[in-house]
Amino acid sequence: MAYDPSCPFTEEQIDVFKAILADVARDGITFKKIHIAASDAINNFPRAARRPFNLVRTGINLHGSFDPNGRRALSVEPVLTLKTRVAQVRTLPAGTTLGYGRTWCLNRPTRVATISAGYADGIPLAISNRGHVIIRGAVCPVIGRISMDYTTVDVTHAPSAAPGDEVICLGGSGKGKVTPDDWGAIKGTHAYEIICSLGNRVERVYVP
Repeated sequence: MAYDPSCPFTEEQIDVFKAILADVARDGITFKKIHIAASDAINNFPRAARRPFNLVRTGINLHGSFDPNGRRALSVEPVLTLKTRVAQVRTLPAGTTLGYGRTWCLNRPTRVATISAGYADGIPLAISNRGHVIIRGAVCPVIGRISMDYTTVDVTHAPSAAPGDEVICLGGSGKGKVTPDDWGAIKGTHAYEIICSLGNRVERVYVP
C-alpha cells in the first residue's frame, strides 16, 4: 500500500521490519544493505529511506514516471522516448472512413499520415481516436483504430509532413509532450504497464 500515504498498513510494515532488524542484531546478525522502499515509498513514506535503511529500490521513477496514486515528492522528468517514421501521406476526401471498424469518418478533405508503429510496438489500442503524436513539432491527432503495425494520424497541422519524417509517439516537449503517465491515464492503467508493453521489435537506444 505504499502508494497511499494515508494508509497505516505501510507504516506498520516499516515498524515490523525495523523490529526484526533490531531482534536479529541482538543475536549478532547485521546487514550491509538494508532496504524496504521502492518508488512509491520513496515518495510517500520518507522514513522508509532513513536509518536503519541505507538503500532504496527506485524503478518507475528512473523513467520519470509515477504511480497514478499518492504524492509525487521527487523532482523527476520523463526520459523515455518512443519514435517511428511516417510511411505514407495522402489527402483523403470527406466521408472517408479509417481503420478497422470504421471508427473515424473524415468530415472534410484531410491530409492523413500512416506511421510505422502499432499496438505490437506498444502503442495502446486505447488511444485510438484519443491520443496524438508529434510530427515536425506539430500535434497530430490519432484518427481511426490503431492496428498491429500501423497508426493513422491527421497531419493538417504539419502540412509539410512527408514519408520518412520522424514521429514522436512518446516524449517531446511543451504542449504536445506525451508521457507514459498520459497513456496510462487514457488506458486506465499504470505507467509501468505502458513501459513494459513496448514490443520486442522496438530497437532500444540507451543515452547516458
